[in-house]
Amino acid sequence: MGIEFRQIHLQADEQGKTNLAVKDLEGVAQPTSASWEEVFECVLMPSDVKGLRILDVGAGASDAVCKLLELGAEAYAIDPRYRSRADLKGRVKKHNKLVSNKLRRNEALESFMESAKSRPERYLEASATEIPFPDNFFDIVYSRIAVTSYLDVDRDIFSNAVEECIRVAKTGGSIRFFPYMDVEPGWPPEVNELRIDNEREVVNRLKKDSRIKGISEEDVNINGLADKPLIIEKA
Repeated sequence: MGIEFRQIHLQADEQGKTNLAVKDLEGVAQPTSASWEEVFECVLMPSDVKGLRILDVGAGASDAVCKLLELGAEAYAIDPRYRSRADLKGRVKKHNKLVSNKLRRNEALESFMESAKSRPERYLEASATEIPFPDNFFDIVYSRIAVTSYLDVDRDIFSNAVEECIRVAKTGGSIRFFPYMDVEPGWPPEVNELRIDNEREVVNRLKKDSRIKGISEEDVNINGLADKPLIIEKA
């Protein structure tokens, strides 16, 4: 398959391998300042997070980690775009002009900027395929519109990101990806089919993995639309 997609030329074989590198797919992603309320709902965050170690993968300019820290969690965010928070802020502010909930998104952006300035050790420039934390470290690892929605365009990159999330999750911990098996509006149907095939293949492999205790899909309603996160429980 060969197709022009988001200003890149995408080629993919029958095994889901593409000509793209992880930086290409990270460049395709649109950073956002999703509010903590929306993030928590998307990944089914527990009501009590005090004392939990939590990682947001591909966090963008969301204020979710800021809120988790307020609630007593030991929370961290990683995103390759943290190399320049000024550039990230500019891109997000431009995008926020196009969304209906721009006021709340801009509030989340300002909260993120203040938190990242005062607690920079909690916001690390890193990719989902190279998470800078030791094995068995986090109680919850989650990703909203990052590992799924972008990195799943290439099966190997997606698999590597999932493996990293599993690696840094504690025994008995959980990995949560949102959305799962979704169709991105406006994207070429070939790309959506490729993403879904890649997700299905990797998850089917994990179902046979002795490290995994269980895999489930939970229905959620986000802004009036039905969707679901994928929940992976580590044995």
